[in-house]
Amino acid sequence: RSALTSALAVDPSQSLVAVNLSLCLLYAKQLTQAVQTLEALIKADPVKALDYPTVFNLCTLYDLQGSDSAVKKRVVHWLVKAYAPEDFDVSACKL
Repeated sequence: RSALTSALAVDPSQSLVAVNLSLCLLYAKQLTQAVQTLEALIKADPVKALDYPTVFNLCTLYDLQGSDSAVKKRVVHWLVKAYAPEDFDVSACKL
C-alpha cells in the first residue's frame, strides 16, 4: 500500500494507481478512504480520470457504502456525460 501511496504522490493523475490503492484500502476495511481516493482523482482532473475502471470501482464502492449510493452514482453519471468521451460505456456507473 505504501508503494501505491508514494506513486500517487509523485503523479496524482495515475488512475490505475488510484484504483489499486482504493482496492487496498477497501481490503483494509477503510471504505471511506477508498472512496475519497477515487473522488480526489476525479475532482483533480475529470477529463483524464473518468475511465471505465475508475468509474466502475467508485460506483461499486458507493454501493458498499449504502443508502445514498444511487444519488452519488447519478452524480458520477453526470460527470461522465460532461467530461468523458462520447463512446464511454456508461454501464460503469451501475445505474
